[in-house]
Amino acid sequence: KSEAELRALKGQIHPHFLFNTINNLYALARMKSEKTAPVALQLANLLRYVLYESAKPEVPLAQEVKNLQDYVALEKLRFDKDRLDVKMETSIDDPARTITPLLLLPLVENAFKHGVSEKRDEAWVHISISLKNNVLEATIDNSRETEHTANSLGIGLQNVRRQLELLYPNRHELRLSKDDNTFGVYLKIML
Repeated sequence: KSEAELRALKGQIHPHFLFNTINNLYALARMKSEKTAPVALQLANLLRYVLYESAKPEVPLAQEVKNLQDYVALEKLRFDKDRLDVKMETSIDDPARTITPLLLLPLVENAFKHGVSEKRDEAWVHISISLKNNVLEATIDNSRETEHTANSLGIGLQNVRRQLELLYPNRHELRLSKDDNTFGVYLKIML
C-alpha cells in the first residue's frame, strides 16, 4: 500500500514540475531569446532525470543537487538580474550518499512559484543543502509579499510531507515558517 501511495505521490510531482519548466521555456521563446536553444537542452536533461532517475528508489545526493542547480538556472532566466537574487550553497561530505529522487525539488520549486513569482519588486531565494555524517539538512528561504495570505500547503509541500512520513519515518524533521516578508522551509533527514 505504501509503495502504491509513493508512486501516486511521485506521479503528482512530475506534471507539476514539468508544467512550470515548460512555462519557463515558453516565456523565452515568446521573447525570441538567444537562450531558448540552450534552455531547451537543459530542459531535456531535467526531463531525462525526471523520467529515468526518479523511477529509481534512490539516487546519489550529488545527482539530486545537480538537478536542483539545473532547475534554479532555468528559473533565473525568467527574471531580470536586478529583480532576483538567488544563492545556492552546498556542503556535502559524501556525494555518493543516496536519497529519494525529487524529494528536494518541490521545496525549491515552491520558493520560486509562491515567492519570486508573486513578488513585484526585488525578490530572493536562498538555498542551503548540507550533508554531514549522514544527516541531510536543507534550508530554503524566499521573499514573499506581505499581503499574500494563503495558508494552505500546496500540493508539492503536501507530497513531500507524506513522502517523508513513508520513506523516513521518525528520521526526519520538516518545519515551515513565515513572517511578513519571508517564507522558509527547513528539512532534516537522518539518512
